[in-house]
Amino acid sequence: MRSVTVASLSSLIIATALIMVTMFTPSISPIASQADWDGDGYNNKIDLFPQNPNEWTDSDEDGIGDNSDAFPNDPYEIMDSDGYGVGDNADFCDSGNGGITITIDVFEFEGYAGGYNRWKNDPDAWFEIKVDTDGDGIFDLTRQSDIFNACRSLEDFFNITLDLDDSLSLLRFTVLAYDVWETSENRVTDYEVFDYLPEGGSKAAVHEVELPYSGTLLSSGSGDSDTPDCTLGYSLDTVAL
Repeated sequence: MRSVTVASLSSLIIATALIMVTMFTPSISPIASQADWDGDGYNNKIDLFPQNPNEWTDSDEDGIGDNSDAFPNDPYEIMDSDGYGVGDNADFCDSGNGGITITIDVFEFEGYAGGYNRWKNDPDAWFEIKVDTDGDGIFDLTRQSDIFNACRSLEDFFNITLDLDDSLSLLRFTVLAYDVWETSENRVTDYEVFDYLPEGGSKAAVHEVELPYSGTLLSSGSGDSDTPDCTLGYSLDTVAL
């Protein structure tokens, strides 16, 4: 009679156990592995939004499905409220086409320093606004006013409204005020730049403001002896055009 060794008996027990495990372990059916809970045609395994029938992928991984994301390849943008092609986060005016209004609010002539006040009571002046509209560091737009008399109402003072690229984040501009000396046929033939900077050096400030921006800037001349001085104030407002 053939004897049964311990080793062979152990092998038999292991084999029997494997057979029983195989027989009684439920298998994952092909139907379950291809489940599509939201019925959008995308298997749950590849559907990033398995319970949303309108979404299945998120290309920029910002948590918003591509179909709901106005910028599916930009993780920093999801919406364009005004429909101008610039995402709300980068759009300085997301309620419409963005613009900026610059208004001269204050102009007070202080005459020459040292008591030389030839035009103190009735100076003529004109204004010039230069703007870098595309952020390249170059003033590419210039607007000039007509000639203003000091007695003219502030309500009539010079203002411009600029239609800017909605993605512009920094506006660079300068305002110049000119003292009119002579005119010919309604044209200025001789003038000098008013100084409205108290620190000296340049006579006009170059401003850089982050958009959107609303505020008022006011500055008074330094009283040097080589140029007429003035107090000049102007305001900026972000507007939807």
